[in-house]
Amino acid sequence: MNKIIMEQVAKHRKEAETLVRTFYDHPEISMEESASSRAIVDALAPYGFTIEYPFMAKELGYDTAFRATLKRGEGPKCSIMVEYDALPGIGHGCGHNLHGPLSVLAGIVLSELPEDAFHGTLEVIGTPAEETVGAKLIFAKEGVFDGDALAIMMHSTSGGISRTNTQANALRAYEITFTGKTAHAAGDPWDGHNALTALRKFLDLVDARRDSFHPFTIASGIITEGGKAPNVVPDRAALRFEFRYPVKREIERLDRIVKNCAKG
Repeated sequence: MNKIIMEQVAKHRKEAETLVRTFYDHPEISMEESASSRAIVDALAPYGFTIEYPFMAKELGYDTAFRATLKRGEGPKCSIMVEYDALPGIGHGCGHNLHGPLSVLAGIVLSELPEDAFHGTLEVIGTPAEETVGAKLIFAKEGVFDGDALAIMMHSTSGGISRTNTQANALRAYEITFTGKTAHAAGDPWDGHNALTALRKFLDLVDARRDSFHPFTIASGIITEGGKAPNVVPDRAALRFEFRYPVKREIERLDRIVKNCAKG
């Protein structure tokens, strides 16, 4: 069977490589992966998959997800997840252009195996917007993976090695909004309450706690809203902030820190 699998990998490798190159040259950010998702669906369609595309657009709020299903009699249901969104400004910095097509290749190879190679249901599921809201989270909540014997994906990294099992960082993400009172910054700033000042002080408080973070803690964020004009006291300021750490229990401690800093 290993020989048959490797023969199919070699047979369809060029298809995967074409997707890799296409995605890299034409990156699409979260929730805007129209061409990328269409290219994957078109790649899977000739191999006996039943395609749902767009998939769960109402629940997601965008239409770049898909589900491709291959049924071979009675047996377990397994899912292979596919990622394909890029990062704003730098393109495919997380390698979705590589490991997304590798998941597609895995689905195609499985579909080409002899009828007696496996029995059950194979689903190749496009999970867009991984870099932002993450379709997988909504799929899980809506029961897409219920009853799966296995739900897997692959993720590329640096180093030129392959691991069949690895550990990924736990993540906690926040969208925090501070509100105040607008006023003219030159005429009567004393009548305002500067929301941007509150946001800046929040970041200062988090930075002040960095000396008590465990090693390997990653804290990063961006200001998404900081006012509309320099001569107007901002009555609204917002940011997106993330913590990453190898162990989830440490994320819970960091979560308390973030919330206390925001309240402060």
